[in-house]
Amino acid sequence: MKHRAAISLLFLAFISACGEDEPLIEGTAGSGGQASAGSGSGGVAGTSAAGSAGDGGSSGHVTGGTGAGGSAGTSAGAGGAGGAGTGGTAGAGGSVAEPRLFVSMTDFATATELVALKLDGSKTAGFQLDDPDTVVTVSAGRAFALERTKSRVHPLDDDGNQMGTIDLSSAVPAASSQNPHDVVIASGTTPLKAYVPLYDSGHLAVLDMSTGTLAKTIDLTGYADSADTDGGVEPDYAWFDSIRNRLWFTLARIDLGTITAPDYQLACTGKSLLMAIDVSNDSFVDLNGSAPGEGLELLHVAPTSVHYSESDDTLYVLSSGCFQNGASGRSALGVNAIKLSDLSQKEALSVAGDVFYSTLLWNPEVTLVQSFAGFTEEWHQWKSSETALGMLVDFVPGSATSDGQGMVYGVDTVSDGTTTTFQVVGVNPTSGARKVITEDPFTSGLGYTSGSTYRP
Repeated sequence: MKHRAAISLLFLAFISACGEDEPLIEGTAGSGGQASAGSGSGGVAGTSAAGSAGDGGSSGHVTGGTGAGGSAGTSAGAGGAGGAGTGGTAGAGGSVAEPRLFVSMTDFATATELVALKLDGSKTAGFQLDDPDTVVTVSAGRAFALERTKSRVHPLDDDGNQMGTIDLSSAVPAASSQNPHDVVIASGTTPLKAYVPLYDSGHLAVLDMSTGTLAKTIDLTGYADSADTDGGVEPDYAWFDSIRNRLWFTLARIDLGTITAPDYQLACTGKSLLMAIDVSNDSFVDLNGSAPGEGLELLHVAPTSVHYSESDDTLYVLSSGCFQNGASGRSALGVNAIKLSDLSQKEALSVAGDVFYSTLLWNPEVTLVQSFAGFTEEWHQWKSSETALGMLVDFVPGSATSDGQGMVYGVDTVSDGTTTTFQVVGVNPTSGARKVITEDPFTSGLGYTSGSTYRP
């Protein structure tokens, strides 16, 4: 019998009933755009009678492709006695980092085990951290292990091994909790910067990646909604826009103080915001024109998943919504599409009812949308050109993530009643065709699969 990975009942009950403090599946990569490095350039052609060898291509970034070979030198001009030009030498190839799939297991109480795999199933790294809420996030081709409870960031090497620790537990000294939610590299900054949304303390931590230290924090608490009794702004879902040189992120601005017995429903108290920072000087970008403040009010409330589509320069924001007084169904939920060129908005996906929509797994042909009706998990196919959900599918693996190129990965828990096997699988999101990559990569016995992340 195959079933979904078990999930902490207390955690799921809180999320599915209250409508949000963060999405259930945190295994997907950070919603910021992921930059891939350029290949080494080819050698320059030799010129004139005794054409000199072409220069080798410059080395690519760690994720760069191999440099192209140099073209042959040109032959000597007419009337000269020189020999044929020599061929240019091959460009020096950039070192290539193969893709990695990170999968994790937790006991929801004491620790998380992280495993890095090649797509052929071979294991390249594995370690355990003493934080049960640890996830892997990816930005600019680099992976980080993020301890959310203990507020620590661990940069990972190409194979997935730890390269150090950046402690953010005192990033905002007055805050009782930081709760880092992502790591986003701002490519091209000097020194290289990375931004970390601190969900509980309402700041952005700015990291100096050249030294692996906290450089400063940016205070976001001034953007709290006056009707929000908990005073939090809940920054999340950051990504770097290299064209505009901006860091984009959301402020959920949800009132967690309204999630009380007996219904544990998140009340509608204000609007969630889209924000942007100019990474050259960390100043806020005014997105709302003559209106007060700088944030753009989103059509929906409580973002749970974000994807930027480069092909149409559009940001797609899935939100779980909130409850109006006395309402049995949610309001202000669905997918909000924002055209970044002019910041125009439209409702790309319209949904209703008391269903918690939590995750977008984006792929070129069809996107998968995860939802929870109580304790029942469902996945639907959806095309961004349509305003309604497509067919219900049952082939999505547990703790699923997407490579964004037509494949979904995850971990299925398979049991015959006596023996339990954890299968790491790849699934075509259109046809449902699946392949087993490997079985039982974990060694800790912590019990519950908790996330998957793809690093290109």
